[in-house]
Amino acid sequence: MKSASFTQSLQDTKFRLWHFAQRILALMLLIACLPLIAVIYVLVKVDSRGPLIYQQERPGRFGKNFNAFKIRTMCVGADSNPELAHAVTSQTPEVTRVGRYLRDLKLDELPQLWNIARGEMEFVGPRPIAPSLQKHLEGNIPGFDQRLLAYPGMTSLGQICIEENDSPENVVADWKVRFEGEQHYLLHRNLTYDFTIILLTAGYCLRKVARKILPLFQNTAAVLCCAVMLGCSTTTTLPMSSADQAGFSPMSVIPVGDDSPAIDVETVSVESLAVGVEDPIYRLGPGDRISINVFGEPKLDDILVQLEGDGHVQLPLLGRVSFDALTLDEAQRLLESEYGAHFIDPWVVIQLVESLSRPVYLLGEFNQAGVIQMTRPTSLIQALSAGAGLTEDAYTRGARLIRDGQIAAVDIHGLLNRGHMDQNIWLKPDDTVFVPGLQNLRVYVIGAIVRPGAQSLTNGPLSLVQAIGQAGGPLRGQAKLDNVRVIRALSPVTGELYVIDYQRILDGETYDMPLQPDDIVYIPNNGIGNWNDVVEAISPTITMFSDALYPFVLAKALTTD
Repeated sequence: MKSASFTQSLQDTKFRLWHFAQRILALMLLIACLPLIAVIYVLVKVDSRGPLIYQQERPGRFGKNFNAFKIRTMCVGADSNPELAHAVTSQTPEVTRVGRYLRDLKLDELPQLWNIARGEMEFVGPRPIAPSLQKHLEGNIPGFDQRLLAYPGMTSLGQICIEENDSPENVVADWKVRFEGEQHYLLHRNLTYDFTIILLTAGYCLRKVARKILPLFQNTAAVLCCAVMLGCSTTTTLPMSSADQAGFSPMSVIPVGDDSPAIDVETVSVESLAVGVEDPIYRLGPGDRISINVFGEPKLDDILVQLEGDGHVQLPLLGRVSFDALTLDEAQRLLESEYGAHFIDPWVVIQLVESLSRPVYLLGEFNQAGVIQMTRPTSLIQALSAGAGLTEDAYTRGARLIRDGQIAAVDIHGLLNRGHMDQNIWLKPDDTVFVPGLQNLRVYVIGAIVRPGAQSLTNGPLSLVQAIGQAGGPLRGQAKLDNVRVIRALSPVTGELYVIDYQRILDGETYDMPLQPDDIVYIPNNGIGNWNDVVEAISPTITMFSDALYPFVLAKALTTD
């Protein structure tokens, strides 16, 4: 245990040093580029009116907004057009003449060296995009928001492999391709990969200049990109801090085709839990402490009682009286009626001393985990606030609400990170809000496997081949390798069901599949057929993984065949 902790600490230190080195290098490069920036300044000012530097607030690491700097390449006021936030092509009329050259050579990105020096970006990483585009793509590409868990980059694989943005009408399809490149980089990120992309970016700019002279150079970057994606996956992984490991967890977009390990991908969803109705009136329940005062009556003017498990209390002259689910006014009228048989017009006052019947449990990565008591209507957001917010290690995609012993269909990640207020439900007594930590992330491999069980993601992401290998490999002669199943919960309301041809991966005919936290990998026996068979086969043993397997995915699986 000490050895693993020491190794992780060493990895975190190396990663922080690499990030700090990039900041120093970026500052030095910015100073060296000042003469070039001065020339660009003159060209921009001569070509069009407006400032040299354009800045826009963009989501960065962990979704924290920062001001990204660029050299202005469009007419002043062009950013008021929302379509230009989604896609700008070389034919866009708002782009200036000098701007076309700057964009073509990527020189408009030079001011982002200052963003790197400030620690807001790195040289290589997912490109920072406009907030409106980020939100639009999150709604159309599953898992797209996870790219925000990594530092945005000044360049990326997509920057050098895709020369031109597609039209605004095809922006989702265009970004799906770019996102695949980001997936590969995030899964296999290492120093060699970073340096290769940086060199390819420099070569890309030189190729642009040389294109008119040596047409042979036109396809160089595309060929090298393919070589990078094939070769970089075998290199040593760059040490990462624990918070960044989730940022490098693989995404969920697995295309289906001749070059894909997926035979079939089924997106499943269920209806979210209803928000519910606010009940502003407090109702008594087991455990509540109340004070009762029957004024003017000896020994009845200072009674302190606690409701029993069935909601009853023991009172002088009356014996057992039930207050369960009554309001304080209703309980007061009840006692006035009951004591009216012993006294003339008794004046009864009931006060709530301590609420203990409406607990909500906050477990996991809360700054103040524990039990809160609902003395008034409490929404999910209010409960999260009562826990003093979440720690830096919180993995909100795995957050869930447990009600009546089952995971409720509530997307806490969507509520916190996407503003989906339809997920801000009213809580009920005994609800549990659980937010796992990054150190608890796992995938599960079961079925015809040598050592079925959980595989930790603490030391970085896993691919399908790695997870199956760590589990001892498939059982020879029993495993149906061309029909491996992966059950993936994107949230408690949406998920994906994969059928994977694992044999093709082993034969080198297609690429490996990256896994996400809480994925269930099932290696079927030769007799397994459709999803109904899979569900029936895993049900007896899946209870040990109930933390990860969302029941709604299994329930939906029964209807997919």
